[in-house]
Amino acid sequence: MAKLTKILRGTDPVSETEANQVFELLVPVVERSPGADDALDAAAGVIGRCPLSKDRPLAHVLDWWFVVTTGRASANGGAHRLPESIDERARGPMAAVAQLSATVPAAEWLDKQRQLDLRLKGIDNDLSLDAYGAVKVPGERDAWKWFIDQWRPATERLRNGCRAEIIEIDWRRLETELRAGSVEGGSKRFRELQKRCREADNRLRATVHLQHAVEPWTGQRSPDLIGEVPSSVRYAVGHLVEALLRPILSASAAAPEVNGANLAVGLEAHARGGDARGRYRLARVVSDWCEETGKDIPSLQEEMQRHRALTAALELLGTKPEVTDDGIDEVRLAVLEDDLEAAEEALARLREQVERAERAGQARAQFEGLRRKLNESVLSDDDAWKERLDDIRARMETGDPRELAAEIGTAQRSLGEALDKMVENQQENLRELTEPLRILGAPDARVRDFERRIDALEQRGGRGAGGLKHELENALAELRSQRRADIQGSLAEIDRILTTEREDFSDDDLGLFLNRRSEIEALSQTEGTSDRDLAESLEVAEDLQREVEDHRIYRWRADEGEDALLEHILESCRGALDFDPLDVKRLYVSLKTRPFAILAGLTGSGKSSLTRTFAAALGATTANRRFRRVAVRPDWIDQSEVLGYVSPVSDQFVPGWLSETVRDCEHAPDRLHFVLLDEMNLAPVEQYLAEWLSALEEARSGSEDVRLRLYSPDLAPKNRDDWPPQMVLPDNLVIVGTVNVDETTRPLSERVLDRANVLLLNVEISNSHHESNGSPPPPWHVGMTEWTSVCATEPSDKHHDFLVEVAHILRESNIGVGLRAHLELERFVANAEQILDPETALDWGIVQRIIPKIRGFKGHLVGTLGELLEEFEAVGAEQSASVIRRWLDERVSDDEFMDGTDPRLALARI
Repeated sequence: MAKLTKILRGTDPVSETEANQVFELLVPVVERSPGADDALDAAAGVIGRCPLSKDRPLAHVLDWWFVVTTGRASANGGAHRLPESIDERARGPMAAVAQLSATVPAAEWLDKQRQLDLRLKGIDNDLSLDAYGAVKVPGERDAWKWFIDQWRPATERLRNGCRAEIIEIDWRRLETELRAGSVEGGSKRFRELQKRCREADNRLRATVHLQHAVEPWTGQRSPDLIGEVPSSVRYAVGHLVEALLRPILSASAAAPEVNGANLAVGLEAHARGGDARGRYRLARVVSDWCEETGKDIPSLQEEMQRHRALTAALELLGTKPEVTDDGIDEVRLAVLEDDLEAAEEALARLREQVERAERAGQARAQFEGLRRKLNESVLSDDDAWKERLDDIRARMETGDPRELAAEIGTAQRSLGEALDKMVENQQENLRELTEPLRILGAPDARVRDFERRIDALEQRGGRGAGGLKHELENALAELRSQRRADIQGSLAEIDRILTTEREDFSDDDLGLFLNRRSEIEALSQTEGTSDRDLAESLEVAEDLQREVEDHRIYRWRADEGEDALLEHILESCRGALDFDPLDVKRLYVSLKTRPFAILAGLTGSGKSSLTRTFAAALGATTANRRFRRVAVRPDWIDQSEVLGYVSPVSDQFVPGWLSETVRDCEHAPDRLHFVLLDEMNLAPVEQYLAEWLSALEEARSGSEDVRLRLYSPDLAPKNRDDWPPQMVLPDNLVIVGTVNVDETTRPLSERVLDRANVLLLNVEISNSHHESNGSPPPPWHVGMTEWTSVCATEPSDKHHDFLVEVAHILRESNIGVGLRAHLELERFVANAEQILDPETALDWGIVQRIIPKIRGFKGHLVGTLGELLEEFEAVGAEQSASVIRRWLDERVSDDEFMDGTDPRLALARI
């Protein structure tokens, strides 16, 4: 049994008997693991020592088997020089196979070609849905056809012997095709057809892979198989002939597969009889075969494990830059000599060499770290340390790495201790400079950055401490200068506020603020002021600035949101009297729409108070001349009381209340001014306000630089320079009139009603007037730019058709609703957006713009009122409908006169 291992390791010629004995074991090993180098090298070595003979063809046949099975070069030259002693029936196919040119070994190519031929014969079956049984519904056949169409270019090339390519199927599209064919997703048929498509796809892919290996387009053809081995060949070759000639034999003639268990038993017997080197060689030869077949050869287990460990270690060491080719070659040479112990010893030396090189590398890295640390520290120029490092560097190549590492570690600790003490003192001095930064209010992030950099000096060995100190001192100087500038900035802002908005402060507050300002300025400009005093001065200055700002009127900005302004006005009105919030909102929207509104309501309904409170919420009071209450007198039959007149006695222009108000508007153009015309219908409004109404309408039409005519330009009163003949109509003037209806008043004319919203105020009394509403909040300053930005000038067209229909109904009763009233109502709706809901806005727009125009006896208006009621109810205008119902009430006689401005209509409010 020991003969096998001796033959494998020997160098003498191999007899036919010995060759048969060896290849009885090597043939199944090589065929099962054609990529196992040790097994192939062993086979080549034995074949190479088999003498070639014309009469004894075994050496030729072995070499032929080796070439076509492994794809390696000939071991003895016999594969390509087959002797004539081999029967032509075998010799011809053998020669043809040996001459095949393929990308895989000839035997493998022949096997794959046979497989390809079988698959091509069955490809039609693969593509037939009926081959899978069960009746298929049309939807399944349509989906299958789609699948086959995807593969059609590849299958046609397969049939034609042209190179085909793998087709990537879109499986989601297949699901879509199935659903389109009414195959329910997730159903059994749905899953079954998916499975069939994937099976067909796998078979077609396998066929394409086989074609790529066989390459039929090259024109190579395999020889015909022989049904049996000629007897002469069998006699000359021996019992291995079927195994060796397997590539050219038909299935019936080929040798049966070798029993792996029996082969393992035979190998175990050979292993037991061999010496250490023989077992090691045999272990390498059969190692791959054992792994692939799962067979164990107990006597070779130790050698196999040691060899695998050696191979893995050698592969790992081969990646190390410290490993030389000579070291690896020493291990490999021992392996080739089958000396496992020598190989393991060489490997141990190689490992020791690598470990020493790695330790030396670590010592160099450690030394480099020490050198870098010293160079980056304040001790970089210290001669003692330079000498110490030079001594270590000189011994770096020849000294013991372990000793050097210990010495470098000691030096690192000594350097660290010296630097720690030095850096500790530097850090303490620098931290003292950060305290003034905190006192003066430097940003926390900047102070933390300085502190971080101070802490980082420890890692840098104190290097950069001088530069950091200089930077800290500069930052402190800049901050001191900035704080003085901040103090001056606050004082300048205080000066600006107290100068430009002086009217918003009392004399006592003004004097107190100016005194405190002077004290702050004196303290901040004193030489030698400490950082703490400087910081306190800034804090006091900022506190004073906030206090001054708190004492002035708050300035509302449109970007804060209109809801904030409206809530402020509502809160002001709640704090004064129990005004209905809806009335306040309607007045707010009306004044946004047009700077002229009329408040109607029963006596005591708070018309004047609401106007005064509304104006006060925006900072307009009698004291600051931005609110003026004018009591209308019945004798106002012209505009002399309003605009003024030229006195024939003094030859001077005597200004009226409107002229004086316009002058006030000019002095404060950024503030809203209010005029309350109390009981405005005691005199004909269209007469005493004729000039202003005309100018207002002219401005409304888009004209610029609209002027109020005070007197004839031909006149030259003595004070003409102070009061020229004309004044520019201000856009910051709001006029609100109150009306009562009794025997002393006049009805409002169509001209007036066309130009104003008429608001009927609520007269309902709630319990809240018994409760404390608190004091009104301080007034707000609303600049004209901000006010204008929230006033919509474009009308809303949401209710255009409805308003046209209402106008048509009223026209039948000779009540006109012209374009002006139509547009102003639409502007009211546009300005009410986000304040009143759309139905409420339209409803109150009708009450304020349409209802006031309705006048006449009930008997004449019944039909019109009925039509209006239907229209109002259709759009949800319940308040407007309530007024109409009041008029249509059976208790109201046909002879009663209907007046849409009657304050009693407030009683119809719901």
